[in-house]
Amino acid sequence: MKYTDLVNKLRQHSPIAKYGEMGSRNKKTGKLNNYVVTRHLVNNTFTCSCPATDYRPWLKECKHIKNLKEKLKLY
Repeated sequence: MKYTDLVNKLRQHSPIAKYGEMGSRNKKTGKLNNYVVTRHLVNNTFTCSCPATDYRPWLKECKHIKNLKEKLKLY
């Protein structure tokens, strides 16, 4: 079995990866917000738990998804 075959089987078995991304500082409390960015490995789609997509439904990628893609070298 090749390495790529093994990776593809693992992706089909558990196709979701979750990453933690740090948001900007809260103005009232001064604390940093942490958001969960979920990546579906088979479809290569991303979702984020931040409220940016609730306020702007036309927004395809929030800054947390863009930062994660840059970290993972997925342009």
